[in-house]
Amino acid sequence: MNKLNRDDLVLSLSGLVTYAVVIWVDALNGHLTMFRFGLFGAMTLAFCVATMWRPAANSMPLLRLALLLQCLCAIAIYADYKSLVVPVILVICAAQMPAFLGLNRWWYGLAALNIAVLLVDMSSGLSQTDVITNLVFLSFELFAALSTRSRLIAQEQQKLLEATNLQLRAAQSMLSQQSQHNERLRIARDLHDSLGHHLTALSLQLEHAIHQPPDDSSKLFQSLKLQVNETLQQARSVVRHMRQQSRFSLPDFVAELQLGLPPGITLGFSGAQQELPADISEQLAYCIQEAVSNAIRHGRATDIAIEMVRQPQFKLQIRDNGVGCSNVHYGNGLNGIAERAKQLGGQLMINKLPSGFAITIELAALPEEALA
Repeated sequence: MNKLNRDDLVLSLSGLVTYAVVIWVDALNGHLTMFRFGLFGAMTLAFCVATMWRPAANSMPLLRLALLLQCLCAIAIYADYKSLVVPVILVICAAQMPAFLGLNRWWYGLAALNIAVLLVDMSSGLSQTDVITNLVFLSFELFAALSTRSRLIAQEQQKLLEATNLQLRAAQSMLSQQSQHNERLRIARDLHDSLGHHLTALSLQLEHAIHQPPDDSSKLFQSLKLQVNETLQQARSVVRHMRQQSRFSLPDFVAELQLGLPPGITLGFSGAQQELPADISEQLAYCIQEAVSNAIRHGRATDIAIEMVRQPQFKLQIRDNGVGCSNVHYGNGLNGIAERAKQLGGQLMINKLPSGFAITIELAALPEEALA
């Protein structure tokens, strides 16, 4: 069950208060029969299911069914007795339509609802008062529906902005580490091309001098040759060390991503700390960034855990506490992760957790030097 944000919770509670006021006014006017009370109760329950209960990301059919039940109960209450406060519940129904029928198809539901109201009025004799009342409340319904639509569009734009910010953070982290990688390679290359070549040349000259030594100078040349060889070995050791340091750090990448996440969302990294070759780490970094983006945008997750293990297969798992999904549809994001895993000689596995979603990338056993 996914938590409601503050705005959604306030709107849901406002709807419940409105229902309570309508029922109370209906009772004061002496119109609240057991039949009407049962319909009001069914509407209130369906409203709670539609606005407060979010069991899973693929629960839209259930939410639409709850909206349909509210509309049917509202029409039945209106047909039973046309009190002036009853059209208020039609406004509540209209306000939910953009969320459950889609941002571009909600007006179909609104049209159907008002056609049903018009048929009820016509069946009992359409009066001028009915026409005026329905037009007034139709304007309220349009206002409520358009307000909901605007709020949903703003939320989608906010999610898109957060995803773009996340991608920017990922790109900045990768560029920063790639810059460090290139700088280390440049220094290592310069050391090898300058210091290494000079010392090698000096060693050859001394070798020649050993075979054709000057008078009483062989011991000196032997000592100099030993020193030169030691210096050369040290230079090569520095080169090897700097090349080994030219790795892409996934923990640092995850820490950089955390800085770009919205408030209230945590991102953790645990498990094996061995650094991988840059080409492997960069591919896995793209997978992490895409999985985190999906967890936030589609799963509405607030806690994302990344774990890297080696047993002996290398595994990278991204788990979240979002709403999950029982029927997984591969979009651009999951297809991209699967393709990158395949390029690395591995595979992508997806699991539905009791609370959340998990993506696992499993690679073949990596050579020891790759994790050295």
